[in-house]
Amino acid sequence: MTKFLKVIAIGVLLVAVTACVSAASVEVRNQTDTLWGDNNDVKRVDVHTVVTLDASIYTYTYTLTYTQGTQAIHIYGVDNPNNVLFSAPATNSGFVLPVYAPYSLIQWGDDTGPSIAEGETKWFSYQSSNAPQDIKVYAYVVDGGSYAEGEVPGMGALIPEPGSFAALAIGLLGVSQRLWRRRK
Repeated sequence: MTKFLKVIAIGVLLVAVTACVSAASVEVRNQTDTLWGDNNDVKRVDVHTVVTLDASIYTYTYTLTYTQGTQAIHIYGVDNPNNVLFSAPATNSGFVLPVYAPYSLIQWGDDTGPSIAEGETKWFSYQSSNAPQDIKVYAYVVDGGSYAEGEVPGMGALIPEPGSFAALAIGLLGVSQRLWRRRK
């Protein structure tokens, strides 16, 4: 009976630690990447990505600095390889997040809307329950058809939250305890 109580105590401790960790917003990724273009229309765009986790929701924030090019950027696109849902878009650019998600590309802007000129900095943000993975992104000049591309963190495959892992661990401990007792 003493070993069983120890197993239960460890399980309760795991759940308590998991609840404390998932209760606060935690920065998961913070990195800067460069998108490169193949001509002078869009030569270089620096993208700073910050991903935070609050409860089981990831917030993806992209800050774009258009460092080198001659044409304004009208569209910024982020791959959505798993066609997952996202919500709560925010932006300081005037660009509008499309309402046709989930699709394979999340796209801010259009060929007639606001743009980002060389030297400007704009940011975009969205939320998802999917953890980050490195994905392709694009900054387009619609008029000339040119663009810069690269990889930044974005929504990946769905990963269970820490509480799910703790519940699974407790369940496995309980099953192993029961099997161990049967053998004796």
